[in-house]
Amino acid sequence: MVTLHFDFKDVFRAGRLGFSPKKMWMQFVGLGVGLVLYTIFGYVAFLLSGWDIGEIWTSYRLWPFPLYADLTWYSVILVAVGALLLLITNLLANTAVAKVTFEQLRGDEFYEIQEALRFVRRHWRVVLLSPLALLLFMAVLVIFCGLIPGAFLWIPFAGEWLTALAAIPLFAVFLFVVYLGIIFIVSLIMGPAIVATTESDTFDSIFELFSVVNDQPWRLVVYEVILAGIVWVAVYVLGAFVIGSLRLFSWAVTVWPFAADKAEAIIARAMWYLPYCPAIERLEWLPGVARSIEAFGPTRYAASPGWSWEIAALLGGIALYVVLLFVVSYGVAIASAGETLIYLVLYKKKDDRNLLERRDERELPEEAGIPEKQEAPEERAAEGTVEETAEEGAGPEKPQESG
Repeated sequence: MVTLHFDFKDVFRAGRLGFSPKKMWMQFVGLGVGLVLYTIFGYVAFLLSGWDIGEIWTSYRLWPFPLYADLTWYSVILVAVGALLLLITNLLANTAVAKVTFEQLRGDEFYEIQEALRFVRRHWRVVLLSPLALLLFMAVLVIFCGLIPGAFLWIPFAGEWLTALAAIPLFAVFLFVVYLGIIFIVSLIMGPAIVATTESDTFDSIFELFSVVNDQPWRLVVYEVILAGIVWVAVYVLGAFVIGSLRLFSWAVTVWPFAADKAEAIIARAMWYLPYCPAIERLEWLPGVARSIEAFGPTRYAASPGWSWEIAALLGGIALYVVLLFVVSYGVAIASAGETLIYLVLYKKKDDRNLLERRDERELPEEAGIPEKQEAPEERAAEGTVEETAEEGAGPEKPQESG
């Protein structure tokens, strides 16, 4: 078991704990599945709003975003559903990574992905229902407390002063709604770590959220700021290594004079497949690509040298997507491991208990209702025969006959 300091120094372990192929792979899969679902719902939403599929692809590539887009209300709902599915897959992946991190801190360095996934299958309802319950409670308060003043105004003469009298209690209610909003945000950030470390149900998980925010607010804020800085530095460093490797690759494939123009065109076209972002168009870290920046648009597509070039560019674009998700998955893995560390520290601070010393069902088979050893029928029969023989031999002695 790892010995923690139970202070801010433990948060700095997140960078090392997050740099794990096992954890990065789980986050990669969670992000990938969520983005595929978001892409499907996004394209359907834009198509229902009258967009042409070529227009969507030219404007947004794989991930259509509704910002500055003229969409109908039902299309906005579809985009929101896709974003919700992305959030759900990410929360479940965060839970699996938090569970692996927790078991690693307890000394189990070989905790398998399959075991983490089985844990997620048993507790996924708690991970999702905790923020959902908070969101529904906030919605109920807003709807009912917002309708009350409007209903009072329908009353002639007395409606105005009844609304004025209700202003103060309604202000208190909406202040509580704001507080619940903070708890809701914390549930999305720290909820998977709470479930992974305590194996709690929905009620206990919500109780722990309130306990952490109420008892350790300043430590929570400071630790989250430290963790955000660690994630930013780690992603920046990994991104620098990735850019360096892409530079080396670009130099290697363009070193020959006869291949330079073709390789530059393929690389530039592959970068065109990335999600639309003005910052990407300003990248100049690939030799020769800066001269082809203006050819990223549809004009380049129309003037393609041939189908083989387009296939090569498409494969290169897929590779860039994989690299992009690889970098993002590292940052999210650090965040999941860091939230686990933060909750362990805050739990120790508020309850004076070390969750790493908690014994679980695997260590307590008799308390979980699981017999430690099942005897074979032959062994039970043999033991019964021995016991019967012993009882017969130990029977009462016959009284002696008198002379």
